Amino acid sequence: MTDEAVNLESACGVALKEWDAQVSGLLEGRTAVLVRKGGLYEQREGFEVRRDQFWLYPTFLHQNEAELNLEHHSGLRPDPSPGEVALSAYATVEGVLKLEDLASARSLEGVQALNANSLERRFLYKKRPVLHALLLRVYRTAPQPILETPAIKGCVSWVDLEPAVNITYARAVLSDAQFSAERSKLETLFGRFSSIG
Repeated sequence: MTDEAVNLESACGVALKEWDAQVSGLLEGRTAVLVRKGGLYEQREGFEVRRDQFWLYPTFLHQNEAELNLEHHSGLRPDPSPGEVALSAYATVEGVLKLEDLASARSLEGVQALNANSLERRFLYKKRPVLHALLLRVYRTAPQPILETPAIKGCVSWVDLEPAVNITYARAVLSDAQFSAERSKLETLFGRFSSIG
């Protein structure tokens, strides 16, 4: 896909919270991968991705420069509008990797925003050695400001947006060729991704 407008849902009522600097990296095409430890509709039996499309909700809560690769430090900034969030990144999940050994988790360092120490810490967190890498197709949209209500504040991964937020002027950040190259890079490292659904 080039910078032609794309057809997605007209509105979406779900957002995934992620550090502002990581959302910036996805919007700028520096990466197409997001690493998660849990929280994505986490069940007792483990992590499960049940949403294949969502807004990326940039958050400054717990954002830590020391956990980011140097190339993602340029995305660090103070919160420009406390109490309000501008949604401008919409994502579709194109594949999921479940990594259950530390060497594999560490090999993600060069393909996403977190550095090796952060990957290792997350991998070992709560004595559940696993990480999930989501391959995302990211679309830049017209900014949609929303207020941070008490219901969506705090340290949670998923938030419900009521009402659903319109998706307008969405354009793929990476062309089809660029996105295929990102997928191929990961498949060379890890083999094929699982799909969702």
